[in-house]
Amino acid sequence: MKKILIYAVFILLITLVQTNLIDAIAIFGVKPNLFIVFIIVVGLTNGSETGAVVGFVTGLVMDSYSPTPVGVYALIGLLLGVLSGFSNRNFFRDNYILTMAFAFIYTVVFETVAYFALISGLFWADGVGSVFVNLLYAYRNFILIEAIYSIPFALIIHLLSFKFLVGLDKEGRRLKYRRGY
Repeated sequence: MKKILIYAVFILLITLVQTNLIDAIAIFGVKPNLFIVFIIVVGLTNGSETGAVVGFVTGLVMDSYSPTPVGVYALIGLLLGVLSGFSNRNFFRDNYILTMAFAFIYTVVFETVAYFALISGLFWADGVGSVFVNLLYAYRNFILIEAIYSIPFALIIHLLSFKFLVGLDKEGRRLKYRRGY
């Protein structure tokens, strides 16, 4: 129960920071997406099941303040949580360099999937060529900049996640032996 409360507080704080403070640090109009970074870090540190649940809930929060149809970001967040959780099995969870690398890679994946999901209605009207030209434009002017900009925030969220979430059992009590985290 305590762990769920901690996740809820994290999502609330990230929502407040993302919607109120991140605009002040935009570079070329591009802002880091803390929601994506949080989903990635939770998946990497806690596995695919927890990553999927947190990704879905965080995606619903993203859906609530964006003009997209409800459920688009929830589904993409769920998939991102599962994908980053699968990486949990093969790598050390406390490796910060891998966390930053995965933050870059999965931010690109998330934004690419979101791009195709959100323009799918325009896909058939404009033809395949224009979608890919627009995708290249999006990569150059938005997606890659956001992915690079998300890296330092991934490190911060990873450190906070380790401090508050890793090493807790299902009831939220600290484990005596944190073998394998």
